[in-house]
Amino acid sequence: MPVIRPFVIAALVSDTLELTLTAAAEGHGIAIGDPRMARERLNAGSLTTSFREAVRNGASYFLAYPSQRAVQPTIRALADILVRLAQEE
Repeated sequence: MPVIRPFVIAALVSDTLELTLTAAAEGHGIAIGDPRMARERLNAGSLTTSFREAVRNGASYFLAYPSQRAVQPTIRALADILVRLAQEE
């Protein structure tokens, strides 16, 4: 059976999931990433999944900041959101 190879003119590579999701939603390719981060776009229909199940790879996210900023409201709010998202898993 012959192997079909995609014809690629150029590749867009991003180091941020937000940019990757935006590019995919605008029709500039596909995005591979955490479906929790794409939830709003998936629910709105601007993105769709190719598979019913997501693969869990054991990767983790960490929020790191200087200890003196632990009481800063914006840092605390971000940490609270990330904990909530992780618990929704």
